[in-house]
Amino acid sequence: MLPLTYGASTPGTHTFRVVVTVGGTRYYSPTVTLTRTRLDPRCYTSGVVVCASKNDRKVYYVDRGRIVRTLDARFGGRAYDVNGRERMYSTAEGTFYVTRKVRNEVSYTYDNTPMPFSVYFYGGQAFHYSYGFARDGWVGDWGSHGCVNLRDWAGAEWLFNHTKVGTKVVVYR
Repeated sequence: MLPLTYGASTPGTHTFRVVVTVGGTRYYSPTVTLTRTRLDPRCYTSGVVVCASKNDRKVYYVDRGRIVRTLDARFGGRAYDVNGRERMYSTAEGTFYVTRKVRNEVSYTYDNTPMPFSVYFYGGQAFHYSYGFARDGWVGDWGSHGCVNLRDWAGAEWLFNHTKVGTKVVVYR
């Protein structure tokens, strides 16, 4: 095993390939790509924290400073209000704590929209599975009404099952 130190602490994607010369013949290893994520400093704690990066469009489940699970996320953006008009919504940024969890939530405010695996952290804002996000992905500046949409059903269920009320949440750019 060769120690890998170049780029080990530099955020971003790094591609490596080992070249060994034996008797004048060069042998190349397969290409290895490593991605290092820059977490907000508030995500490095002695316990569990759910970190949501708006810039990365990801949610990270972090345990003692180590990323355990990464999920694609869609944040507040352009969406229709209750009167059918287009509006811009935003997801709150800062440090919060999980206040409640509802496995089979429904948004009665927004046309009875299902919100499975809802993990609330700020008023009516929650992490939850989104059928629309799963179907459409990221579409321009269209987003949620402020919630953090997750497009992976199994990942949203995992987050719901592994996050307790009182867990720290950090939402940042």
